[in-house]
Amino acid sequence: YTKRALDTSLTAEMAAVFGNDEPAPAKMVFYDESLRGTGTYAYYVNPKEIAERYGDRNLPSSLLDTTVPYIGLNPELKGMQKDFAHSVIDHEKAHGAQPKGKLAMKGIHAYTPFGVLPLGEMLVEGWAEYGLERKGRKPPSRYFDEIYGHGKAAYSHFRDFVYEVEEQSPGITRQIMRAARRGGPNAAIRLIEGIPNIENIVTKYACSMRKN
Repeated sequence: YTKRALDTSLTAEMAAVFGNDEPAPAKMVFYDESLRGTGTYAYYVNPKEIAERYGDRNLPSSLLDTTVPYIGLNPELKGMQKDFAHSVIDHEKAHGAQPKGKLAMKGIHAYTPFGVLPLGEMLVEGWAEYGLERKGRKPPSRYFDEIYGHGKAAYSHFRDFVYEVEEQSPGITRQIMRAARRGGPNAAIRLIEGIPNIENIVTKYACSMRKN
């Protein structure tokens, strides 16, 4: 699994899907014991992107003493289905292929009658799932669908949400991410608000995620 995480070929492949000419593949990988029992299988971190967004002085103390992108893996992956574990790793590698702007996106939320929707996170995570499928790869959310039923897991909702907004406005997710990098959350929100039928789409997902 560590060898797969450090293979840069998928990140380069996904960068072409995302229209990003500055991918940041992971240069280091490790098993993070703190993930045991949390339900989080892995994560991707790019310290340079965090520093660019927040400044060096505000880097979280939990970051490793490194400036290279890295992936942390839940040790529990070693006891899970191999294809699923590979899919989880590929999802994190896809984050290294996305344009910068992910951190600004994470702060975007939509307030609905059914509760608060993590709109920015949905676009970031759902786009990784969507992008993997565009290249004929099976993302983690499809495994979740098989286990829990369609739309049960959060990432399944996120994936389907991106499919819907891309259908309404092809290429919009990439535009939103780039806007977030250049102008922060407010610039991204302006593009989101311009997606046709976005209010109904957001309300639908807020309702369905609340039911789950």
